[in-house]
Amino acid sequence: GGAFDDAEETLTAPARVVRLGCRCAECIDEWTGQTRLNPKKVPHSVKAEKVTPTGNYAVTIIWTDGHSSLMSFAALERVMRTHAEKTAAKGCLADPALEW
Repeated sequence: GGAFDDAEETLTAPARVVRLGCRCAECIDEWTGQTRLNPKKVPHSVKAEKVTPTGNYAVTIIWTDGHSSLMSFAALERVMRTHAEKTAAKGCLADPALEW
């Protein structure tokens, strides 16, 4: 999973949630904005193999399913915040033990 810490709060999300949140041209149609990624093709066991800072605004994530994501910190925070809101609405808690 992943963790995002902005000094005020820490957000966590399972790795697969972050992987499914990728907005690259391979995962999302650049012109229509429609999802191209079939979630059924992303294994539930997917993990981040490597996370590398990219400039001052993003990270590059290499996934165990062979995909590579460039995610801005804002996009990463959005994915994790959405996950936190959905799990809170369902009365569930994200597993805090999941980390990259």
